[in-house]
This record gives sequence, C-alpha cells and structure tokens, in this order.
Amino acid sequence: MEIYSSRERSIKIRFMSEKALQNYLMLRAKTEGVYARKMQAVGRVGFPDVLIAHKGVVVFIELKSPSGKGRLSEMQIWEHTQLRSAGCDIRVISTKNEIENVITHIIEV
Repeated sequence: MEIYSSRERSIKIRFMSEKALQNYLMLRAKTEGVYARKMQAVGRVGFPDVLIAHKGVVVFIELKSPSGKGRLSEMQIWEHTQLRSAGCDIRVISTKNEIENVITHIIEV
C-alpha cells in the first residue's frame, strides 16, 4: 500500500489523468452495483465517455482531467445539448468527489 503525505495526496489527486478518473468511476460503479460502460458512438464526435445506469435511471458522463486543461469541444457541447433536449441526464465530471456525488444520486433516485 502506498503512503503519501496530505500534500502529496493533494497533488496526486489534482493531477489525476482522465483515464485514472475513468478507472475510479468504473470501480466505484462496480462496487455499488451500478451498470457502467465506456461509450463510443460510431461515426459520432462529442458523445459522452461513459454511461451509468441503476434501477431505470441513466446518466451519461463526460470525463475531463482535473488539471483544468480539458474543456468541452464545440461538438461535445452540441451533442450534450441534443441529449439534454431528449431528456437525458448529462454530467461533466473532473473530480473523485463529483464521481461520489453521481454514484450517490443514481443509487438514491
């Protein structure tokens, strides 16, 4: 088990990659019995990264690096707008805390 000082943990969390954030989301979903799948829309640009579902509630998740460098592209904004207008729940997530919040939300709805 790795042991870090609180400062080192803060730095490690702050600079977590988008891939590490996705791995954390998938692990948390599995732990809580929430269905989670990495998404790819063939021939589409801007579709959310991950779909999670639990007891009929579906949330699309766009993951962005906590570094703040990741920004939504124009195509992502357009695609998210289309999905929202169809009644879908879309979340843009960049921290572990936001992952905990969406997991809690989907379980408690």
